[in-house]
Amino acid sequence: MDSQYESLDDIILEVIKNNKVKLSDKELLFVFPIVAQVVAANRTIDVLIKTRESACLGLICRQIFEMLVSLEYVYSNYHLKPDSFSDFCKYFTEHNRIGRYSNSKKKWVDVSIELLCESYIKHTGNKMVKESYGALCQMTHFSLMHTKESVCINEDTLEINLSGIRDDSGKICNLANTVRTELTRLITAAIRREYQSNL
Repeated sequence: MDSQYESLDDIILEVIKNNKVKLSDKELLFVFPIVAQVVAANRTIDVLIKTRESACLGLICRQIFEMLVSLEYVYSNYHLKPDSFSDFCKYFTEHNRIGRYSNSKKKWVDVSIELLCESYIKHTGNKMVKESYGALCQMTHFSLMHTKESVCINEDTLEINLSGIRDDSGKICNLANTVRTELTRLITAAIRREYQSNL
């Protein structure tokens, strides 16, 4: 998998170094942090697969999925609207959530995962995105159902350890590897498509 997220790093370096690409708040406040999170998530998945710890793999894959649909949402809705994007960034940094301006409420509100999926379908034509999200949710719930939890209170600290090594951990790890590879490929393709005329 290393080559997959290294290529994601590479394309971001291409964007940064290219004089034809004008970097804006969109890249600095949203796109680049998403790439960093995806790379970190992939490295975490590498460690979990190596140790056959399957408990959190579904959750991390679902987080990468949410970053994909969030990235596409920003590309499709705020591509040529710098004023709107500035307000979007303000809402995002204040609420740690993606927002949209509601004309009926006359204010910014949270964007649901359903709306992110619908925007993704409209922007990319990939109609299987809702089914993919549902499958990732099931994978997450399945993984968490089969974990062992241990709680340790050490002075003032509460520590919860999750362990998910099961007989079928290998299958879960293989599935997670396939899913994260495809999601990372889609994120890389989205970024390349956005800047391809200048790269």
